[in-house]
Amino acid sequence: MKKRNNIFTIILTTLLALMSFMAISFYDNANTRDIDRIKDIEYYFSDEFQYTTLGLTMQLDSSYTPLQFSDEVDEGKKEYLKSEFNNQLEDIRSFLHMDKDFFYLAKNTKTQQVVTNIENYDPNTFNLDDYGYTIHVNYDKEGYCTTEGPIALVFSDLEADELFDRYTQFEYEDQFSEALGNDVSVNKPKNVDIYYMFSKDIQSFDGLSGYLNSWEHYNAFSAVIYCIFAAFLILLILFYPIRYVQQANPFKTVKEWSFEINLVTWTSIVSFSFLAILVLAGTTINGQLSYLLSSFGIGYANPLLLVINFVVWYLSLLVVAIGAFLIKYIVTYGPIRYIKDHTLVSKFFAYIKEKLNLISEIELTSPMNTTIMKYVLINGAITIFIAIWNVPLSIVFAIIYTLVLFFYAKKKTQEIQSNYNTLLNSIQNIISEDFDAITEKDFGIFESSKKELSQLSKNFELVIQEKVKSEKMKTELISNVSHDLKTPLTCIKNYLVLLKDDDITLENKHYYLEQLNLYTNRLKNLIEDLFEISKVDSGNINLNIQELDIVSLLNQAYLENEDMLESKDITFIKKSNAEKLVLNLDSDKTYRVFENLLTNIDKYALPGSRAYLTLTELPDQVEIEFSNISEVAMDFTSEEITERFVRGDKSRSKQGSGLGLAIARSFTEAQGGTFKITIDCDLFKVKITFPKNEMSKENRTINMKPS
Repeated sequence: MKKRNNIFTIILTTLLALMSFMAISFYDNANTRDIDRIKDIEYYFSDEFQYTTLGLTMQLDSSYTPLQFSDEVDEGKKEYLKSEFNNQLEDIRSFLHMDKDFFYLAKNTKTQQVVTNIENYDPNTFNLDDYGYTIHVNYDKEGYCTTEGPIALVFSDLEADELFDRYTQFEYEDQFSEALGNDVSVNKPKNVDIYYMFSKDIQSFDGLSGYLNSWEHYNAFSAVIYCIFAAFLILLILFYPIRYVQQANPFKTVKEWSFEINLVTWTSIVSFSFLAILVLAGTTINGQLSYLLSSFGIGYANPLLLVINFVVWYLSLLVVAIGAFLIKYIVTYGPIRYIKDHTLVSKFFAYIKEKLNLISEIELTSPMNTTIMKYVLINGAITIFIAIWNVPLSIVFAIIYTLVLFFYAKKKTQEIQSNYNTLLNSIQNIISEDFDAITEKDFGIFESSKKELSQLSKNFELVIQEKVKSEKMKTELISNVSHDLKTPLTCIKNYLVLLKDDDITLENKHYYLEQLNLYTNRLKNLIEDLFEISKVDSGNINLNIQELDIVSLLNQAYLENEDMLESKDITFIKKSNAEKLVLNLDSDKTYRVFENLLTNIDKYALPGSRAYLTLTELPDQVEIEFSNISEVAMDFTSEEITERFVRGDKSRSKQGSGLGLAIARSFTEAQGGTFKITIDCDLFKVKITFPKNEMSKENRTINMKPS
């Protein structure tokens, strides 16, 4: 169990770290110069552009007055509106002055006068291509407006009421709204040509660029990544066995908290972490956070930001995993049972109930007189207290009531004690392995526990059966290992005795040495196989994954074992629909799989028969099938043949460790493949599948002819 817990912890930690790194790496994909944001300026900052256009016109033409009044507007209202206009114009100038990435170039087409905020402006070297988004506004001599760029219609219809509506709070609202509608109009600029421009790389966080470079524009980007990663984590938690998850920290600790604490804590943390991700990712992408850190004189701002982002992403995603676990834990635990066991409210009522039970507690295993007397005294005291208003008569009735209650309570208590003894006997039957006696008994008031006790009996019986099976398998394993180790050791010992004879001939001596070498190698191979299977079972296998041509590897394995197969007169037929097929596998382990399967065919295939090797390329995987006719009757299942030390020849007359198929299956599954054995009468098939990685089409050719 502890090993499985560690595996889950490693998987979750690795996944959270990988997701955090991926989220940070996606920051560069966010586009900070989205054309839609420029278009939004028409809606959000139309007043700023209008005021700025009128203000620039005033600078280019001293005779230009932006507001026109009818004769019906008195001087007081005129001065008030002019003052309001100038105040708002000055505020907008200050607003745009803070923006280091916003530029304007205004020109009087009649006088050729130029007004601009571009430093060191030179008309000979000025080039619009040096800037990012550009808005071109032109008013001809008649005041007709044309625009170029993403913003349209902002400058064509200038209305006084719209110009004052956003900023001005009129002292006499009704009077001025009527004046604006009928008696005040905007004097359209004439002979003015204006360019509004933004830097290609917007770094400012003030003015119009502050909107274009706002972190809020990246909320959708951050939210999508967050939701995708959260979905992956939720799926992992939902499908991973909860018995392993709940034993790993922090899940082990969190599940013991009360429901109310978890609800308030994790709901708040999930919400806060989501908002933290939005703010942190947005301010990191637009550079605002880096600028802020640098302004405080903090060195290594960018590496520090990466660390902060990684930690926040990691913790935020961990919070999602905890939330998903809690939901799954409540469902699997049972909502009603969970509320009963893990809520403060239920614990409060349980505490009250416990205190009441202390008063009414009945000890069924001890003599009942003391317990009965306790209840009788309490009941008698209550009766006397109730009847205290008529003392003589109340006492008589209290004494009679007490005696009746005593005998009634004694009878009921004895029934409870009898039922308890029945329950205790049933438990003793389970201990003595008499599992069928429970259903025959009546538990009385404990009848509700009969179902649970029956289930306990069944579980206990299953545990005993599993224990017997385990002991049997352990005995067989020891027997098989002992036999396979003893045989070569005995032969080695015997040949060593023969070699001690000084009278043996040189020819016999060489023969004995060859046999010694044969059995030594056999013992060595058995021990190596034991180590290999032990590594796989312990999860300590090392894989060297690389690009591997599976077709070439199959051909190599066949060629190196061809003599062995031909010695039994086995005709080997190969079929493949791919001449070259590149997979990501460990070459040594994969070769060992093929070698073991070919060796298995050599040992157990019927001499003079045919064996088949078929390779089939599918869209998402590769299937490799070995099939042959067995020499002996196969009276075992496909599951049994892949067990340790199980051989196709149960007489054990064939050489080998009995680990070949087990090793082949383990190496296949360790590389993400599947290993399936099918037995049909005397036909023995092994099908291996490996997931297929993408290949270029030029590396694939069709070849269906058998070799």
